[in-house]
Amino acid sequence: MADDLMIESPHITLADKIFRNTFFNIIGRLWGMIVLFLLTPYVVGKIGIERYGVWAIIGAFTGYFGLLDFGLKNSFKKYIAEFNAKDDRETVNKIINTGFVFYALLSLILIASSYVFIKPIIGFFNIPSHLYEETAFVFFLGIVLFGVINTLNPFESVQIGLQRFDINNILSIICMTLSAFGTIFFLEAGYGLTGLMLNNVIIAAIRGAISFIIAFRIYPYFRFNPIKFDAGIFKKLFDFGYKMQITSVANIFAHQTDKVLITYFLSVSLVSFYHLGCSIIHYLMVIPNLLSSALMPAFSDVEARGQREKLISIHNRCTKYISFVVVPMFVFAIVISDHFMKMWMGPGYETSGYVIRILAVGWLFNALAVVSVSTCMAINKPHFMSISAAIMVCVNVFLSIILIKLFGFYGSPWGTTFAVGIGTMIFIVLLHRELKIAVFDFFRVTLPYGAICIFAVLAYLLIEIVIGRVRVPQNRIVELCVVLIHGICFSAVYLAGVFYAKIFDKVDIQFVEHRIPYLYRLLNKIDTAFSQMRS
Repeated sequence: MADDLMIESPHITLADKIFRNTFFNIIGRLWGMIVLFLLTPYVVGKIGIERYGVWAIIGAFTGYFGLLDFGLKNSFKKYIAEFNAKDDRETVNKIINTGFVFYALLSLILIASSYVFIKPIIGFFNIPSHLYEETAFVFFLGIVLFGVINTLNPFESVQIGLQRFDINNILSIICMTLSAFGTIFFLEAGYGLTGLMLNNVIIAAIRGAISFIIAFRIYPYFRFNPIKFDAGIFKKLFDFGYKMQITSVANIFAHQTDKVLITYFLSVSLVSFYHLGCSIIHYLMVIPNLLSSALMPAFSDVEARGQREKLISIHNRCTKYISFVVVPMFVFAIVISDHFMKMWMGPGYETSGYVIRILAVGWLFNALAVVSVSTCMAINKPHFMSISAAIMVCVNVFLSIILIKLFGFYGSPWGTTFAVGIGTMIFIVLLHRELKIAVFDFFRVTLPYGAICIFAVLAYLLIEIVIGRVRVPQNRIVELCVVLIHGICFSAVYLAGVFYAKIFDKVDIQFVEHRIPYLYRLLNKIDTAFSQMRS
């Protein structure tokens, strides 16, 4: 039986390339997540809950400024790869230099404008008077950071365009490590929010400079010459980028708008609790996004061959794999959120635990659709994403404002989770109609994992009852042990349910055996053990 994922090339299968690139992406992002996870309690303890809320608001605003790039970041990666494959060195150079000039001019305009309008913008929110000047200055530094990152981004895009994910992620690990030491240095020196932002600006400049040097090393034909700005190339980049930008708008609104609304209608301190809970959801979303990060080129390859039926088959199979991972991950986050926040931040952050539970519902549905996003791009239907994203933004803002007025703080995450769910459902319907397959197929693939998770949740509740009857001291070490015990038991019950239900077929087993032999041998032993228990 031929494996749909094994599309041969002269030297390496497409599946091997996907697996390799995804592996490096996971390593790089995982290290970043670990560093941020460990640093967050330290940062909150140093600057306080109020300043941390200000930090979150500044991050939200600089995220909005990121919309002004018109989606060109995605265009760099696509067209550098495309024209490099055609050995069109002149066009590759024009893409890099055109991107540099565009971002340099955009950054200068934004920095100059922010210097003039920054105080009126800050005055729009409920920033405490004693933090007003500090917030304004750090906000200005945030715009400078945006300018540095974006101006140097075309050079880093060379790494992605040439599929040197190994280099890109090693660079990410180095810079994240330097950033962690810099954070500790500036906070211990008493620089507070200003130090945090200065550290980010310095690290961004270092990363950009290294990327500039790397561009020459991995692409010897690169010639830095800003005079090579090409209007035709810019139009090409823009035509592709703006179609993807609406999706970026939806993501930014979904992650950032609640913080702005909470600050405006309630208080900046509550933003900290929301941001902490939202951060966990952001970390969870990294996993499905990384697992699907290399799918779009593979799907495009199949679609270009005119093999739509095979594309649908691969789409369903990859959705099955994603569901196997993300469904238990999000369900476990919902049930463990209280213990997790006590382990991570200590007592007093129960509010953030509720935010995790609420947001996880909508974002689980969105995570299950990441394979569909790759399929949508492969068949060149980005407007499906644009339509659903636009609806998501409108519903998010409308519902969040209404629910905040009716129910206060928790109305904001509920507004977001409803909006994400509605937007995702519309996208799934549009895509399945285009593929001429039933929407039910999506739920047929994903729902079995949710059903199996019910038994894992029952195991969780049983352990909670036992732990509740044992008097133990309340501290982070104890909570860590509780989270680990729950995690092991939850995973064991879930895996037992998956094996018992025999969801995976021979193709799935052969794929794991070929790509991850160590995991295959482990799963084979577990399967044998369960078979002996059933007999």
